[in-house]
Amino acid sequence: MTVAALGSLNFSIIEMRCPESHIDAVINTLNDTDPTPAVINNAFNMVATASTVAWVMRHADSQALTYHQFHDLVRARYFGDLFRHAISIGADFDQIADLAERITSALAEDPQLNS
Repeated sequence: MTVAALGSLNFSIIEMRCPESHIDAVINTLNDTDPTPAVINNAFNMVATASTVAWVMRHADSQALTYHQFHDLVRARYFGDLFRHAISIGADFDQIADLAERITSALAEDPQLNS
């Protein structure tokens, strides 16, 4: 991530580390919340880390998924919501268990995965 100044105008160039299908949700979150560049970077990292924590704690019905399959599933289905939540808690890694639990709950409640 690069932060640059142009006169009195500050702007950030952000690497969008999310699935293409979630870019709009991420941009909306950034526009709605105006987080600092550090919080944005931490939020991307927090979603990835929470996915790993959720994979370790996954329910028996998700045991067949490999690490990469699990991460791909979480990113494809829930990234925008997870990113928004990470931003809302200031991307505080002390709350990583909460974000991981959101992943676990979302998977358990997803009607397309549990039909």
